[in-house]
Amino acid sequence: MKYAKLLQTLNTKPVAILPEAHKYILETADNVIAGSCDFNDLFDDVLPVFEDKGKVAVINIQGVILPNCTKFEKLLGATSAKEIRQAIKQAKNSQAETVIFYINSAGGAVQGIQETAKAIQDLKKTKTTIAYTDDLMCSAAYWLGAQCHNVFASESAEIGSIGVYLSILTLEKSLAMQGIEANVIQAGKYKTLGIACKDLTPEEISYLQEGVNSSYADFKAAVAHRGLEDETMQGESYDGINAVENKLVDGNLADLNDLINYYF
Repeated sequence: MKYAKLLQTLNTKPVAILPEAHKYILETADNVIAGSCDFNDLFDDVLPVFEDKGKVAVINIQGVILPNCTKFEKLLGATSAKEIRQAIKQAKNSQAETVIFYINSAGGAVQGIQETAKAIQDLKKTKTTIAYTDDLMCSAAYWLGAQCHNVFASESAEIGSIGVYLSILTLEKSLAMQGIEANVIQAGKYKTLGIACKDLTPEEISYLQEGVNSSYADFKAAVAHRGLEDETMQGESYDGINAVENKLVDGNLADLNDLINYYF
């Protein structure tokens, strides 16, 4: 089913996302599956990813960021990294002199983020780029926003959460309590890594930790140009005022219109 990819991505792949947002989208997906969710209440204010406003182009990054999105995942508020890169290409070919990345995202999957960050870096060669949030710019979303020439936020926004984690649910003990035994036959020692019916071995945990550490190192390297202290890159997030003090953003502006008026 189409929602399976969403659940698989968030449950088996390294993610850079606020844990509470991770929990919310999984619970929402479960409610949809159970038929107890009103679609009319979901994300009725979703903005187009690309908006051409003449001398200014706006790229809206909303919700959890996934490598690719089905219609179902977009309904849950997801944005695909692929669609963001397509919007960057549109902005690059437009008449706009400045591109604003308007971000309201708690982050998402690590897959696709490095490629998207590089696309923003390439855009900087020909356009002025600005990231702005009046809500959330955390984890993978901050990874992207930090690539811009300047980053701004409202005083009450939440910014940062520089870190990576991987959450894998295992049910071996639960199944055993129910008298259920799973027989797993495999070839390749990591082939069944993360399968729910068996616990992770110490060797598998070590293997997964190496991948998480690698993604975390990539994240820190991608934002290092802002001169951040290592102690501010341990997964914590800041309000807009403290984000300025800790160099995550360059200043505080109340809303997107204030940002546009500030520059134009």
